[in-house]
Amino acid sequence: NVSEFFRNPLQFEVLKSSVFPALLKENPRLSIWSAGCSFGPEPYSFAMILDELEGIRAANHKILATDLDQEVLKRAMNGGPYTAEEVRGISPERLSKYFQKTGDRYQVKETLRKRITFRRQNLLKDRFDRGFDLISCRNVTIYFSSETKVELYGKFHDSLKPSGVFFIGGTEALLGAEANGWGRYQGNFYRRVERTQERRVA
Repeated sequence: NVSEFFRNPLQFEVLKSSVFPALLKENPRLSIWSAGCSFGPEPYSFAMILDELEGIRAANHKILATDLDQEVLKRAMNGGPYTAEEVRGISPERLSKYFQKTGDRYQVKETLRKRITFRRQNLLKDRFDRGFDLISCRNVTIYFSSETKVELYGKFHDSLKPSGVFFIGGTEALLGAEANGWGRYQGNFYRRVERTQERRVA
């Protein structure tokens, strides 16, 4: 359940300046999945960036956020409240626009909350939705075996659109990426490509 808003800020700059604009050129209504969303910082970070890029049209995009832990999902759905320490990665301008401050706590405003669908999901057992433009699964698979990682990456691959983007953590890497259907895009972003051979354990 470790998470934070705009975790790895440089990667979020790439997302805003390059990844999202490129995806929006291909599809004006994006479908995004934050897998392992914890108490909500990542999907809310996505929603803020899309709002800054798209304005009122940002409401047309679909953001799915899932996690195994029902308790952290309840907090995410409520938009917090978050402590000052938990929102330290958010600029004063964003705090003012997207959060309501009550005492020393910050609550995500309803206009942003309603743009995200939160749902409980077990990545190892439950069926994956399909047709995503971007899937983020960061610092979740580090707890899994190599075989389980490859299986999950294969399922994420199948859940993306043909040119969809996969966003992983700063300390992670997709070993054997090309053979398993991933092309390096930018930073910690990979793009789905056709597999060069049968899925294999890297």
